[in-house]
Amino acid sequence: MTRRINCVVMAGGRGSRLGGIEKPLLEVCGAPMLVRVLRALEHACARVVVAYSPWTRGVEDLCRTLPPMVECVEGRGSYVEDLKEALMLAGLPALVAPSDIPFLNPRLLEAFLEKALSEPADVVNLAGEDGEPTGISLFKSMGGEWASIVMRGEWLIDVDTPEDLERAGSLCWLDRASGLYVK
Repeated sequence: MTRRINCVVMAGGRGSRLGGIEKPLLEVCGAPMLVRVLRALEHACARVVVAYSPWTRGVEDLCRTLPPMVECVEGRGSYVEDLKEALMLAGLPALVAPSDIPFLNPRLLEAFLEKALSEPADVVNLAGEDGEPTGISLFKSMGGEWASIVMRGEWLIDVDTPEDLERAGSLCWLDRASGLYVK
């Protein structure tokens, strides 16, 4: 990918299905999920805004260790309001990703962005092969027409429950097989 765009990572959820823990900081295969997502985004993004909330204040500490291209902002804890604020800060177009997809693949992102940028819709969602949204979207404007692009990949694992976390932990071989995350 030659064109780099602005990115937003949403890292402010309550983590209620995991007992209220700070999901972005949960380690999968030796690294916090937020760090893994940022690694996946590093070649696609010119700048990254991480939106955290009062429920994920530990993310603020992690932000102090991140490269200067990453700016962290504390939202109020409302996904929609925090997303709007982060998009305004990042600037459009912007790729939005959740912080709880630990196997987000840079090649998948590149393919999605190529398709999404040529799609006439204002907001383009990445859907898994089941057709369900993944939380990854390209915002070209703040509203208007929406579209979805369906892509498959075992790396589109969203960690919401203890079972999801266990499954993610069992897939650390993806790191070794892809060579994308092992550092």
